[in-house]
Amino acid sequence: MKRFLFVFATAFIVYTGSAMAVDADAQLADANVRLAEANEALARANVAVSNAASGQSGQSGTGDSIMASRSKAEDMFISPYLGLRLGVGAMWRDVGTTPAYLDIPANHGGVALGASFGVRFRLIDEIAFRVEADRYTGYFKGDYEANWNDSQSQTTGGYMANIYLDLFHSREYEIKPYFGLGIGTMSYRERVWRIWGSPNAYTYSVDGSAYGTYVGFVGNLSDTYSTLGDFGLRYIRTRINDIHVSMTTVNFGIRFMF
Repeated sequence: MKRFLFVFATAFIVYTGSAMAVDADAQLADANVRLAEANEALARANVAVSNAASGQSGQSGTGDSIMASRSKAEDMFISPYLGLRLGVGAMWRDVGTTPAYLDIPANHGGVALGASFGVRFRLIDEIAFRVEADRYTGYFKGDYEANWNDSQSQTTGGYMANIYLDLFHSREYEIKPYFGLGIGTMSYRERVWRIWGSPNAYTYSVDGSAYGTYVGFVGNLSDTYSTLGDFGLRYIRTRINDIHVSMTTVNFGIRFMF
């Protein structure tokens, strides 16, 4: 009887131990699966963080590049530029005594073109000044006041040396006003011809020195501040012999900074 009890107890202990070992193995396998899933999720999170960091770095680099370009175009102490413009306005000649046919004033509307090359110097954050060489030309046409059968044209052209004061120069301001003065030359040609009859009534041509005054403002046309839109009023006047000639135009232009 004792031997039977001993054998039964031994069998029971072995069976219970085996069952506990199998259950422990199952729990360990389940824990390993959960650990693998956690590692996979952690890996995905690391990839997402890495991608986000790379994108932010790229955006920062682009921003730094733009700011560097802005600094180059807008904040350099010396900045050369090229300007082109188209203007509309009027040309006026007052009454002269020589030749005699200039006793009728001429005042006609027309167009003007211009190109300039200059250098801007930054004084302080808010103020800069520019010096430039300018070439201009204009064509104006209308009826001759002395005779409705006659047509009259005025053409002009010349060179100017200009100096400008730029205000609110720094990048924080989108609109920047300017004022300027210039001295140079003006070539003036006036022609009257008949619509029918003799082909020409007269042609008058003369050259003289001139002065100019300018006012306007510029606005940024690019993120790099290297292209500016220019809107301004130009007044150029000369005295030739005993007459005065002036040209007033409203101009739309573009300025390229280097």
